Amino acid sequence: MKEVFIVDYGAGNLGSLQNMLIRKCDVDCTIVTDPLLLPEKGDVILPGVGHFGFAAQSLADSGWVIKLREFADNGRKLLGICLGAQLLFESSEEGEGEGIAIIPGKVRRFAAASIENGERIPHMGWSNVTVTDKNLEDMLIEDSRFYFVHSYYMQPDFEGHVLMRTDFGGGFCSAVRNKTVTGVQFHPEKSHQFGISFLKAWLTGL
Repeated sequence: MKEVFIVDYGAGNLGSLQNMLIRKCDVDCTIVTDPLLLPEKGDVILPGVGHFGFAAQSLADSGWVIKLREFADNGRKLLGICLGAQLLFESSEEGEGEGIAIIPGKVRRFAAASIENGERIPHMGWSNVTVTDKNLEDMLIEDSRFYFVHSYYMQPDFEGHVLMRTDFGGGFCSAVRNKTVTGVQFHPEKSHQFGISFLKAWLTGL
């Protein structure tokens, strides 16, 4: 059975994600609080909700930043979810803390001037995505939509790292990929069958 490890650094509700992976994706999923206890095999998920600066400091203080950088350098699969995806970047307009810097770029706040057609910040609710990778698109449910809750968005330096886009606030990057590292702004664990479809695609194809 495939092994997946969820990073617990005090910035996320991990139970629903763990339950979905075990019950719907047929994997052995363990929550890990200490980077020294992360096994040498298996995929890793970095979830997160809350403030970028606080979470970045928590990751640094607990030793997870160094461990996750080593993890990515060794070509192991890593998935960041919501704030966890933003932490893959170098910095954020939300706080002064430094990210893990696996994906070049910055996290920015939606500008009020870019919000139109009755849209409001935070971006909250269900939205469709446009996938840039045909292989991934074929693995997802047709017309997939995902659940978002955020006021900041990922802005990678390189267009080639954009995996998905979403039409809100003039359009933004809602998923990134750099080699074996993937980040999604939405919450798969709150996206029902669409989230299950994505997680299965990540486990087997990304």
